[in-house]
Amino acid sequence: KGAESLGFRGQLTLDFPTAQLTDFLPYSLSLNDVCSDSIGHRFSILTLFHSDVPYTIRFQANRLPDVNKVFLIGNKQYLCEKIEVDIDAYGLDKAFEGTFYRVE
Repeated sequence: KGAESLGFRGQLTLDFPTAQLTDFLPYSLSLNDVCSDSIGHRFSILTLFHSDVPYTIRFQANRLPDVNKVFLIGNKQYLCEKIEVDIDAYGLDKAFEGTFYRVE
């Protein structure tokens, strides 16, 4: 064990991982727009939508989609305000109608 360096009280010393020595990582969890891969930057992009132009879109699905996700309709991104569906004794109808706003 002559090649290994011994530290305090004979314990083996190990180098720090390189992630701990990095001053600035290529991403950030900051809610502020501090870099192109920060959460704040991604939110600032999502808030650019036409809130004054609602689109009513009818579609079919086997289950209720998550309204909090961004929808891709006609190769364009939309945010959902609400989805309406009829419910009867047999469960959800497959025909849905939603109000969407286009994201730029």
